[in-house]
Amino acid sequence: MSELDSLAALASRGEALWRYLQSSGPLWRSRPFTDPQPPWVGTLDGLTGWLDALPHDEIDALDSGRMPLQELHPTLAAIQHESAELCRVPHLSNPVPSRGEWRVPGRKLQQIVSFGQGCREGADACARVVEWCAGKGHLGRNLGRDLGVPVELLELNGELASSARELARRAGVDLTFTQVDVLGDVVARLDVDDLVVGLHACGELGLKMLDDCVAAGVRHFALAPCCYHRISDLAAKVQPRSNTLAALGVTFEHSMLRLSTADEVVAPGRTRRRRIHGNGYRLGLDNLLRQALGQDVYTPLGTVLADELSGSFETFCRRVAERLNLQLPDSWSPEVSERAGHERARIARARGMLRAQFRRPIELLVVIDRALSLAEMGLDVDVNTFCGREVTPRNLLIRARQGGGKARH
Repeated sequence: MSELDSLAALASRGEALWRYLQSSGPLWRSRPFTDPQPPWVGTLDGLTGWLDALPHDEIDALDSGRMPLQELHPTLAAIQHESAELCRVPHLSNPVPSRGEWRVPGRKLQQIVSFGQGCREGADACARVVEWCAGKGHLGRNLGRDLGVPVELLELNGELASSARELARRAGVDLTFTQVDVLGDVVARLDVDDLVVGLHACGELGLKMLDDCVAAGVRHFALAPCCYHRISDLAAKVQPRSNTLAALGVTFEHSMLRLSTADEVVAPGRTRRRRIHGNGYRLGLDNLLRQALGQDVYTPLGTVLADELSGSFETFCRRVAERLNLQLPDSWSPEVSERAGHERARIARARGMLRAQFRRPIELLVVIDRALSLAEMGLDVDVNTFCGREVTPRNLLIRARQGGGKARH
């Protein structure tokens, strides 16, 4: 497995991913939810019919990787294989946590212990752990205990302070809780001898951590990013952070960034069922709006209220149409329209499984761009996975070190 631990390796993989995504654009850029007939329909050796026949439980199996390879359509299997090969990333060893030790749910505990193990390498000389967007500080507390150093939590929600302090007291960790918006001026709070860590700091919060660590000269920091689309730049296209990918003409559309984190592999069953139900209602209403307008275009509904989805389909349609000033057909059957909406939603979800094969290539390209921007500044950087996808799909870890050497080429 090729390492992603040098400027040259990161640049090579980034270029390969971008070329692959460019050449495959017609397969993932169109959303079957809003466009019932994406450009690839009918062109991939019977894949359309195979997908359209899948019931929801088989779509679940396909999405989670539980569908046996021999049951996959050959075209989809080939695409899945090519994507997986391009996204091979070194995996750090995963220690087995002592269940309940930190009074957190099992998957969260595994993330914390695995992330902590991954970023301790070379951090023994740190004077302090700083956890970015810390919540109750489970990660920082774990690291502070193991390294025998004080911990500072940077967290916006001050209501978590008392819990964080009590958990640290029980663990024998010297902890400071600082209520602060990390998007503000916090560089002065960081020191070169800190180990700064961020586990799933969303979007712009994670980018700010990288920038502030570089500005403060922090020698060792580690970030597992997520929610790449949560940024304040609402331009249609977001430019890469690295000069390497900018020179290739790489751009990140917001829809592309959203696709990268659209997995439901760890979502509870009730969450998936609620989404399936809501999508059936949405697309049933969309069918009616297309009929009323005489136009075959998708009508965005924005945020739909939970109580609107909890009633009957007819009530949903009338309430949303009234709220958004939308025109329904003069005559329509709620029963027929609801069935049509759920069937269209099932097919859209099934066809979306082709698009889903490109989530990880997009995500890895985004993460490599962030790692490359650090490597271009002379930092030692690597990209690894710190836990399995079944623990969290957002399992990519950027580790950066500066002050002790130059980036490897």
